[in-house]
Amino acid sequence: MNGLNSSVNSTHTTYAELAWTHCLIRWGLLILGVTSLSGCTLFGASLLLEEQSCQYVSANSCYQLGLRYQEGSGVKKSDQQALKYFLLGCEGKSAAACYQAGQLYEQQGSKKDLTTALDSYGKGCDYKSSDACLRLGQLYQQGKVVTVDQTKARDYYQLACHYEQLVGCVNLGWLYQQGILGQTDFSQSYRLYRRACDGDNTLGCYRLGRLYDLGEGVPADPIQAANLYQRACPAVADACYQLGVQYEEGKGRDPDVKKATEYYTLGCDNHSGIACYTLALKTPSDQWLTRLSLLNMACEEQFAKGCLTLGDDYYQGNGIQINLEQAQSFYQRTCQLNNYQGCFQQAEGLRKGEGVKANPVKANTLYQLACDHKINAACYQLAINNFAAPTTTEKIAEGVKRLDGLCQASLAKACYELAQRYQIGRDVLQNGAQAQAYFQLACDGQIAEACFQLGPLMEADYDPDSQVANQYLRACTLGSAEGCYRLGEHYRTGSGVNKNRDLALQEYKKACDGEYYRGCYWQGRLLELTPTQLDEKAIATMQQRYQTACDNGIRLACYRLGKMKQNSQWGKVDPPAAAQYFRAACSDNEWLTCYPLAGLLLTGNGVIKSAAQAAKLYKQVCNSPSVNPTRVLVQQAKNVVVSGNWSAQACFKLGLLYQQGKDAEGDGVDKNAKTAATLFNKACRLQWGEGCYLLAIAQDYGRGVLKNNQQALTNYEKACNESFDPVGEACYNLGVSYRDGIGTKVNFALAQAMFKKSCRLGQARGCFNLALSYRGQQQAKHYFAQACQLGLATACNLVDGDASGYIVTTETGKL
Repeated sequence: MNGLNSSVNSTHTTYAELAWTHCLIRWGLLILGVTSLSGCTLFGASLLLEEQSCQYVSANSCYQLGLRYQEGSGVKKSDQQALKYFLLGCEGKSAAACYQAGQLYEQQGSKKDLTTALDSYGKGCDYKSSDACLRLGQLYQQGKVVTVDQTKARDYYQLACHYEQLVGCVNLGWLYQQGILGQTDFSQSYRLYRRACDGDNTLGCYRLGRLYDLGEGVPADPIQAANLYQRACPAVADACYQLGVQYEEGKGRDPDVKKATEYYTLGCDNHSGIACYTLALKTPSDQWLTRLSLLNMACEEQFAKGCLTLGDDYYQGNGIQINLEQAQSFYQRTCQLNNYQGCFQQAEGLRKGEGVKANPVKANTLYQLACDHKINAACYQLAINNFAAPTTTEKIAEGVKRLDGLCQASLAKACYELAQRYQIGRDVLQNGAQAQAYFQLACDGQIAEACFQLGPLMEADYDPDSQVANQYLRACTLGSAEGCYRLGEHYRTGSGVNKNRDLALQEYKKACDGEYYRGCYWQGRLLELTPTQLDEKAIATMQQRYQTACDNGIRLACYRLGKMKQNSQWGKVDPPAAAQYFRAACSDNEWLTCYPLAGLLLTGNGVIKSAAQAAKLYKQVCNSPSVNPTRVLVQQAKNVVVSGNWSAQACFKLGLLYQQGKDAEGDGVDKNAKTAATLFNKACRLQWGEGCYLLAIAQDYGRGVLKNNQQALTNYEKACNESFDPVGEACYNLGVSYRDGIGTKVNFALAQAMFKKSCRLGQARGCFNLALSYRGQQQAKHYFAQACQLGLATACNLVDGDASGYIVTTETGKL
């Protein structure tokens, strides 16, 4: 804005003269019939003067122009023009103009406009607009436009109050009264409410009356409270309601039911929801239309209990005909007003399909909301819903969370339910420590079975101590076979006791003799893992223990026996016997251990070859549940039981069968690239690198899936970086992608790194392409030699030759 520092009076004179000169010229032209006098009234000259004054002299003129356009005073009403002048005024540091600009931006409502409104309010507050400071405080308190920040709300309310905006004082007092900033500070609330009330702010008087009524920060004084309510009523409708309470209860006023009703009515007439609600509850049952009308008024005034009661009346038919749709509508309104009993009732309707179309997903969301706000009935129903079929991992996790919340709220049954689930791994991963904790809570809640189960679970504590082992020693001594087994686990792992293989064998034997068959398995397994060669007696004991465990449902024991029949270390190799044990390891309810049998069927080793039968078993293993007894046992001793991931390998091998299709004899499965890619994807998700690799190839070439080089790149990376068994071919293809910019930007450094890793993993092409990247350098001969040793004939010809003229061939493309 130019010229703001020049003389206002002289500039005004100059522009007045210019304005009138402009009009005089147009009068002359009118006489000649050239133009009209549009805008050349005294008022038009004044508007022109104001526009010129806004542009060159006075920010206040901009503000006044903005008001004229906003109100349509002498000009065509235009919020756009008003905003233009408010912004000019704001630039000239007119606090009122900044505030009005913020108001207009806020009314427009877009995210960008709201952000700009915040900026305008900020400038207005900086220029000492009390209204702008107040609005900023409200925005930060309510979380509109900005994230809730009560500290900033306080700061802006303080400024508003300082600039004599008494609503800012009241709002600041409310923050202190409610302890929103931390601890309550009633003395500050009193000071601020008193200041507002002394300035004739009726809300301040009402709030001050509440302090006297409740005895917060001042001695309780019903008379003073009633006087302040009287001063605030009817401007503050809730003050009328409180006066009604005073008259009804005889606090600060003589008891007078008639006057109480009068003030309740006055409050209701002036939009106090709680006053309308109170009148509704006092309405005789035969005047149900009056009651219904008052409850509707309470609900309209956003008094949640009014909406909730209406919902109950329509749901139960209290004085009116049952109407489930209306009930749902009022429960929804109640929930929107943050009364969480309403959320629970709305969820009930959605779950049962009462008054609305059933929607279990939305119902669960509302149950969650209600439960989060201490509605125990919602927590209970939410837990029940999550364990109902069909279950998913996410639903089970929610169910566990709900049960835990109820347990922590001293519902012993919920603790016991969780303990049982963690104890046996039902719907959750087996977790002895968690089971122990919940059994302890359930035991404290007087559930006898929970107390009994505490001992057997202590061994699974993640940080066990000698007391745990001593408890199992006692249990074993008293004849608990499982106690002996648990004690054996402690000796085997060194948990709470010194690690001792011999003592572990001793306790496992006791468990096995007591018909706890996991003890049999582990006795056999520790004998098998003996670092020194076993004598015939020990071998016989090992096989006998495995046999006992296998005969009693321990599938891994059958698997171990099958492996022994394939290994001459344990006697004569017997493929048919091995196959028989692998069949025993395979079970309808534990498909995981069918994997070894599927491998035999695929090769025909000891059984009649049948790729079709192998495919059926691979499918079952691939889809094996994430939790079953055998998998739990595998997880407990994954370093000594089996290597790899049977589920993932089964998905991968089934994918290979679908990729290859039936053989010449018609054995196998129909060729299906799409199914193969799906299975490779599942194997990849189960962290089997070869699955990621073949999925990447499918994505690279569009085999069974849409061609997607970027996705292929991601899966090559997974396969190459798989920690258990990285795939050298994947590293090689990844190197080609980086070198040639397939699905990514060209990056020769990364390409070379991938070729090097591929070479290290025994991939000849990786060595060959790494050598080419060192073309002309000594390293090239070294890597050509490695490629040659790995069987790549082309590399052999280049070990001692010059590769500078080598023409790119298939040895440099993807596998």
